[in-house]
Amino acid sequence: MQKTGTVKLGGGSNSFALQNSSVEKKFSYSGGSDSDFINCRSGGFQDDASFKLADGFNRLAFAFSEVLESLEVSGKNTADEFAIDGSRVRGDVKLQLGSGNNRASVVHSSQIGDELTVTAGDGDDLVVVDPSVKVGRTSFRLGAGANTIP
Repeated sequence: MQKTGTVKLGGGSNSFALQNSSVEKKFSYSGGSDSDFINCRSGGFQDDASFKLADGFNRLAFAFSEVLESLEVSGKNTADEFAIDGSRVRGDVKLQLGSGNNRASVVHSSQIGDELTVTAGDGDDLVVVDPSVKVGRTSFRLGAGANTIP
């Protein structure tokens, strides 16, 4: 029996969507050498979910979805935009943003069971955690730049 689900994409701009579906195994996504767009809407992950994005401008929209274990998203060298909207993660959420001007938001009554960790490089970063969000602990490690956490 296969224990993981894997998506590996090549160079160029890539997109991946999971809508109204569920992944029953550990899931990993590896982007190519340009930009990635990930759209998870009303999706479910029955185990850990990991997204390793490309070198270009990356966007991850994770809306009204659920992860039963942990969620990890990592960008690389340029600006990234990650949004967790109305979603539930029972374990940790680790967002590793690129070294450009990044935006990360956790909004609309999202729930994170354990820790939310946001790490970023040297760009000007904006991190928003809406007051309606329920999270165990938070940790922010942002690089040199004009960073904002309202």
